[in-house]
Amino acid sequence: MRKPKVLLVEDSEDLIEIYQFHLGKEVDLTARSNPEDALELYKCSPTFDVVISDQVMPKMTGEEFLKAVRSINPKQAMALVTGSVNPDELNVPEGTKVMSKPMSMKVLVRLCLQSVEPVGPRVRQALTVASEAFSTSVD
Repeated sequence: MRKPKVLLVEDSEDLIEIYQFHLGKEVDLTARSNPEDALELYKCSPTFDVVISDQVMPKMTGEEFLKAVRSINPKQAMALVTGSVNPDELNVPEGTKVMSKPMSMKVLVRLCLQSVEPVGPRVRQALTVASEAFSTSVD
């Protein structure tokens, strides 16, 4: 089974390290701390299985970033992570998974693994292993 390709946009370098530690074994993670840089990367190579963005970032919100991604690829699987904004007040593209901090790393692993088609027995087995292995939370 190939690892899902994931683009993570998070302005906190400390949180990027935490994501890399917890997700790096299960996914092919590309992280950017600047949403403008991440958008340029995506425009050049829109081949990610999942795009995960923080909401509150300088220069561009996660909502704005994900709307720009959706305009490039209407079928892109996406998730928005927020710690300070009420998820009900967000206007994210349809189909975007919204997660509140702190969140379980196993939820992110599951989201990433489910993005790889087709979801067969090997993916289900990996989801089970990931759910057991990644039960920690991130602030």
